[in-house]
Amino acid sequence: MTHQLYKKWTNFYSSVVSPITSTRFMEKGQLTPEEFVETGDQLVAKCPTWKWRGCDDDKKDVHKTMPKDKRYLVMTGARCEKRASEMNCDGGEEEVEGGWTNTFTEMQCGQDAAEMVDASAPSATKAEDSDSDSAPDMDMNMDGGGVIEDEEDPSAVVSSAVVLARNYDIHILYDNYHYTPRVYLQGYNENGERLTNKEMFEDIYKDYMDKTATIETHPYTDAPMVSIHPCRHAETMKSMIERLRYAYESKLVESGADENDLPPFGVNPDKALFIFLKFISSVIPTINYDYTTTVEL
Repeated sequence: MTHQLYKKWTNFYSSVVSPITSTRFMEKGQLTPEEFVETGDQLVAKCPTWKWRGCDDDKKDVHKTMPKDKRYLVMTGARCEKRASEMNCDGGEEEVEGGWTNTFTEMQCGQDAAEMVDASAPSATKAEDSDSDSAPDMDMNMDGGGVIEDEEDPSAVVSSAVVLARNYDIHILYDNYHYTPRVYLQGYNENGERLTNKEMFEDIYKDYMDKTATIETHPYTDAPMVSIHPCRHAETMKSMIERLRYAYESKLVESGADENDLPPFGVNPDKALFIFLKFISSVIPTINYDYTTTVEL
């Protein structure tokens, strides 16, 4: 099925089929619209760089079951100081379930399992913060203090950070067909001018260009933006939940618990966007956005 036919089919399906109303998060990695709003509220509360945006135009409104002032999430000015197309990840990649490739970001289950498990697991304890869970070092500084000098002409000094720096607006919408979050991106150069499609694809990891990431029209702004296709988001979300389950159970067994009588495991759907944004970073590894926080249960 071609992309355009697929898009028409999903739009038609979403227009005639009501959104799901019962939770499928633990079983399938999917969200109801209500759960999307709940996890969006958590993201906004824990990471204030994210904001809700609404829609008053009924003709554009594709999420009528959600509050009018909470149609999609936006973060503006996400810094990008290196091209993903220039990353050398040979030997440092890992393919995870769902067809996603981890570049530098990997689910740190020892920490996140303790932070995200449902309160129904009373024996869970919060793990120590791990340095390996922090964002990768995007420092562009060279030996000369962040500049590149022309040996033939010492006066020719170019700041690599200024030349390469870009900013991105990141939008997260609820996908009515796949029942998952969906990301849209718009980039700007150092002068605040919109990047071309070709330039934005330079900031998409090579395995996803023209496959997972395509140019789509934003349903609310009508602007063409890079969209990260959600067809395998639920599958990947479910896989990451299972990794959290394994880490949680392993931790309890190591502490002396009976592996045949472990407390129940659960991840509350309101933590979904923190997990989602973690694996989306494998697609846009050099765009620095806020999603890492300590989540109190």
